[in-house]
Amino acid sequence: MAEDAHAISEVAEIAALDGVDLVALGPTDLSQTLGVTDPADPRLRAQVEEIAETVKQVGKAKLQIPMNHPAFPLGPQELLELGVGYTHVAPPPPALLRREMSNAVRSIHQASGRIV
Repeated sequence: MAEDAHAISEVAEIAALDGVDLVALGPTDLSQTLGVTDPADPRLRAQVEEIAETVKQVGKAKLQIPMNHPAFPLGPQELLELGVGYTHVAPPPPALLRREMSNAVRSIHQASGRIV
């Protein structure tokens, strides 16, 4: 995971290690490292692009970034342009569970006449 300042500064060395096939980025942790709270902040995009370019230049490992992550929502085309070789779809299961529980509570409130 290349998400803290130390890993970011050594991403080329990490990507070049024998046995490392994937350099993963977690948008939430990377945002926190950069002090970014807005997914549209250009500093976040610039850092992701810099990491992606470094991983490409090394040419051994692939980059991993989750698709449509709330902290940095990227679609398939944007991921391909960055050279992402592996992705998964955000939000993760706990976020899905929380959303469904909220929907269930809202439904109960509506059915009981207590609309929220």
